[in-house]
Amino acid sequence: YADGSSAAGFFGTDTITVNLTNGRKGKLQNLTIGCTQSMANGVSFTEDTGGILGLGLAKDSFVEKA
Repeated sequence: YADGSSAAGFFGTDTITVNLTNGRKGKLQNLTIGCTQSMANGVSFTEDTGGILGLGLAKDSFVEKA
């Protein structure tokens, strides 16, 4: 990451179905879902940590899929 930290873990892709405000359902296809197993030189995860949502503009970010 930009702050010099790094994460190790694994990820895969899935299709997520969400409820839209107009009552319809939408699909986010090929959404990357990951599980961090360890962090170095940055934030440490605990059982209280909810996770990280990728908001960059890379092809695997949530922003590109939404």
